[in-house]
Amino acid sequence: AYEVILPAGFTESWPEGGGGIGTGVSWLHIDGAMPWDKPGGDYAEGLLDEQSVDGNSTVSFTLPNALVLNWIRYPSKNHGVIIKIRDTSGDTFRLVSSRETGTPGHRPKLWLKYLKSG
Repeated sequence: AYEVILPAGFTESWPEGGGGIGTGVSWLHIDGAMPWDKPGGDYAEGLLDEQSVDGNSTVSFTLPNALVLNWIRYPSKNHGVIIKIRDTSGDTFRLVSSRETGTPGHRPKLWLKYLKSG
């Protein structure tokens, strides 16, 4: 899992739409016209967390506290995370459900654990 970032010179969140039609985000374009620096979405180089996926399973990633706090303080800075497989050659793939999936239990979740200090 990597933090999603915006291409250089793009200051807004990407618009959602019909697969890049009009003003929507797509594999190649952030807003229907401006290309991602890396097809599929741009991401920070630092790996946030990694997990192994075996068959049909649920996977959890641990995100750095500072990143999540920054998202809470500055929601406009939250562009999400991208899950990228190591081997991008050949026919290797994983199906990851999005928030739009029809099965509520398959939608991604952000769980926060609050620990009282002191």
